[in-house]
Amino acid sequence: MAQYRPSLQVSLACKEAIEQAINAHYGDNRLNIEATVKEVLEQFGPEHVQYILANTVLKRSMTGVSLATTKPERQQFPIPEDGGDPRHSYALVVDKVNSGLTDLFLKQARKVLQTPEKGSVLEKFKQEPPERKPADP
Repeated sequence: MAQYRPSLQVSLACKEAIEQAINAHYGDNRLNIEATVKEVLEQFGPEHVQYILANTVLKRSMTGVSLATTKPERQQFPIPEDGGDPRHSYALVVDKVNSGLTDLFLKQARKVLQTPEKGSVLEKFKQEPPERKPADP
């Protein structure tokens, strides 16, 4: 419980940050989704964001409010077994914003989190080539 309670507090703050970021970046019927996701990821990191999104998709599907995600997409955000009180997971659902905006956040977060870091071509050329052994005669 000593580790669970602080983790729960961070998760609750992350859920609220997602909702606040969506509200802050939404205007004139548009959502600056890149800025929204970037803001939350920088503040809480991918682990907490993924946990909240996975929990949101799972709990919403159980209550009949479905997000526009397929079953394989839902599995991309696995929910860890934390041994905590399952009632707390209902408090960790992004539900204070429009479902369509939540869905946009989900899709962009998935896109950002699945994109591998790519080094620049220039950096690859700067790297020393692997040592080559002379061919045997």
